[in-house]
Amino acid sequence: MTATCTPYTDVPHSSALLIDYLYHYDRVSQFYHGSPYDPASYQKVATELGAFETTRREMIEVLARQNQDLDCPEPTRANLQRLREPGTFAVVTGQQVGLFSGPAFTLYKALTAVRLAQSLSEQGLPCVPIFWLATEDHDLAEVAETATFDEEHDLIPLRDSGDRPSPRSPVGQVRHTAEVAAALDQLEAALPPGEARTRLLQDLRECYEPGSTWGRSFAKFLTRLFGRWGVILMDPLDESVHRLSVRVYEQALARAAELRTQILDRSHALVQRGYHTQVHVGEDSTLVFVAKHGDRVPLHQRDAKFFLDGKEEVSLGQLQSWLAERPLDFSSNVLLRPLVQDILLPTLAYVAGPSELAYLGQAQSLYQAFGRPQPVVFPRAAFTLLDARVERLM
Repeated sequence: MTATCTPYTDVPHSSALLIDYLYHYDRVSQFYHGSPYDPASYQKVATELGAFETTRREMIEVLARQNQDLDCPEPTRANLQRLREPGTFAVVTGQQVGLFSGPAFTLYKALTAVRLAQSLSEQGLPCVPIFWLATEDHDLAEVAETATFDEEHDLIPLRDSGDRPSPRSPVGQVRHTAEVAAALDQLEAALPPGEARTRLLQDLRECYEPGSTWGRSFAKFLTRLFGRWGVILMDPLDESVHRLSVRVYEQALARAAELRTQILDRSHALVQRGYHTQVHVGEDSTLVFVAKHGDRVPLHQRDAKFFLDGKEEVSLGQLQSWLAERPLDFSSNVLLRPLVQDILLPTLAYVAGPSELAYLGQAQSLYQAFGRPQPVVFPRAAFTLLDARVERLM
């Protein structure tokens, strides 16, 4: 294999924020909590985390149950045991639960988290890698399709439209249909024969079965890929996880206007410095989604009044009672989700792609509002892989 390193300054469409984060961190330092290339950044966050009460014991029980249900191997069980120790931290990453693992960068994020956890452990900060399954996301179209090349370098689309309990239900609840078996047949026909194809197809067929949910299929496959390195999977679409998150949602509702103002101020500051805002925040936005008839709908706020999906009025008191009775009906938007994650887990570092890195610059203002330290944001590794035939073609 021949390896060539290309700087992001030569990669088309690299944002100014990404370039400065990688090569001129001092220009963006006000939007984050420490340079990913400075060992002192991790030591600082580790010290700060020691001042907070955590749900470590309760979360370990949830994680143990979830991962044992996936038949996790011994390295994962060992890391779950390590995480019980107060001095052990988490290197977290995550992604939507895509078809057949989704885009390749999903795998690169997990591998980066593994390597970073190993490196920090060697430096005296014990860490384990955790992968957050974004099962609460409702954008099925974004994850229901992938593609591969055949022997003639034609692009072969692979798809499963899914059996959805409601039009905007969380993707983690969507079940695979017979289309998934047909897609696997297409994949088998497109890939060159050999031991690698046989092993890959066996794993995929045993994980992606008609009737299995998107969340479970994805989790089973990642367990097979990354269990050897002790990666712990976390599915937030779990009643126990939401009960441990109730206090975050209580504050997100009670302080909705204040938090929105802070996000808008941060977004304005980014634009003023010549950067972009990854997540648009409207004048009536909140940080919360609510389940209505099985659909995940946004909660808006206008003139101190709340509205489900912008239409149905609901009071703060009603929302608070609803949250206490059915916490699983509440989920976070893309800016609140990292904070929920890092209040549940002792997160020392988060492995992010370019888009995540951008919105985490916006989300840092929420960490400040909640009085929590933001983890160090470490950029995921990125690769473009070319086999010999493609290289000759190019």
